[in-house]
Amino acid sequence: TRYLPALTVRSRFASAPITMRQLLSHCSGLPTNVLHGMWADEPAPLSNIPSLLAEESLASEPAAMYRYSNVGFALAGHVIETVDGRAFETTARELLFAPLSMRSSSFAREPALLARLSQGYGPAGVQAPRPLRDTPAGSLLTTVDDLGRFAQMLLRRGRASDDAVVLRDASVDELFAPQFDARPLRFSQRV
Repeated sequence: TRYLPALTVRSRFASAPITMRQLLSHCSGLPTNVLHGMWADEPAPLSNIPSLLAEESLASEPAAMYRYSNVGFALAGHVIETVDGRAFETTARELLFAPLSMRSSSFAREPALLARLSQGYGPAGVQAPRPLRDTPAGSLLTTVDDLGRFAQMLLRRGRASDDAVVLRDASVDELFAPQFDARPLRFSQRV
């Protein structure tokens, strides 16, 4: 409610508002997906997610259980856009990929990276990849080398190989702290 005050989602639960922590740990109660417009040649911007969610209902009470949610991650990406004032892809590139020298990583559909993708096939033969509306949830184009740089940053407690600070110590601590550990129906998930 602080970042997206106009956000509404139907609910049969009397609960507190959804938080970023709940979105990022898949404990928001939002549905897994909102299928309308999820795959399109020209996906709608993340700023459309709140209006899509206005037509949806919570699947569970927020913070009550682990429930994977692509649309929750898309909503978190929209919050990042709202707070930072730039497209999610730009923020990821400038605050994460550039400091980590992840030169082969992007959430944007950059032609140089698309040309390096493995080829997909469907019933009619070769099939071009379709963009996903929920960019933060599943549109990362990357390589194993770049993922290794990201993993090294985590193991170095938020520092890049040149000791540039990408994440503060307190952020790294929160990243690895169990979230909603004592909730029922978490199916041994430590989120």
